Amino acid sequence: MSVSVTQTFCKKDGGKKGYRPQRVHDYLYDPIYTVSGEMDHARVSFKSHASVDRVRKVPEFKSMFSHLPHHPRYTLRLESTDPVPEFINRRWRGHADQRRQALQQLTGVIPGIQTEASDQQACNVSGADRWKFFKRPLIPFTQQVPADVVFAVPISLLFPSRRVVRLTSPASFQPSVLAIRQNYRDSRV
Repeated sequence: MSVSVTQTFCKKDGGKKGYRPQRVHDYLYDPIYTVSGEMDHARVSFKSHASVDRVRKVPEFKSMFSHLPHHPRYTLRLESTDPVPEFINRRWRGHADQRRQALQQLTGVIPGIQTEASDQQACNVSGADRWKFFKRPLIPFTQQVPADVVFAVPISLLFPSRRVVRLTSPASFQPSVLAIRQNYRDSRV
């Protein structure tokens, strides 16, 4: 009869990388990743530049086997090679986004909104699209007018006539209003 024993060992180095909420260079590559401003962009850029992934332990050969704090076994140095290629733009994208939004506001273009041209088949004359049918069409001249022709301005527009407008007092309207009221009351009886 044999007895077997199973033991499970958890490696401490196995979880060295661990969980990260974002990758180191997400601020450059991910179009959805946003920062609130230029200062936050600079902060994230510095964190990615000095991240733990780029730090290397370089052994000091003179004191390689030393345990003394003033003679360290190794030094920590940043890698000189940059993991991001040179053609990748490292600037904050906020300025470009602000310019694009300003141009869209000036031109009246709003992305993501459907235009009326796509809804031409579903045009309802008596429903929601009724307002479209009350505009008067632009009717051009039936005959072509030569370029040197100037239309005459009507004389009434050149010399406005002086009209005298007489305002009547509100008291003059009162008897007729009373007569109408009286007729209305008499007709009900």
